[in-house]
Amino acid sequence: MLTVFERIPDLFVQMYDAQFQAWAREFKARGPKQAIRFGRPKGAPVLLDGEGRAIEAGAWLVAEVDRSGASVRVIIRPATEHDQELIARHTREMQPHFLN
Repeated sequence: MLTVFERIPDLFVQMYDAQFQAWAREFKARGPKQAIRFGRPKGAPVLLDGEGRAIEAGAWLVAEVDRSGASVRVIIRPATEHDQELIARHTREMQPHFLN
């Protein structure tokens, strides 16, 4: 089965490959909508909410199984335009840290 990422930068897919693989392994249990948690650059401070819990950043993605062609493929895309913007911004911010 082929996986196609739409409106998601390749670097983002590389950075979060482990989360994508876990989603694929557990797709039946997790379903077609999944949040990908963003990592922080090394040395970046942990942001806390008013109750002292770490604030987690991320974006929602949706997967669609496409059986219309000769082979079955899974299409993964941001759930909303806002999620697409979050992914693009996070990828730009993380690029210097990821490539070094």
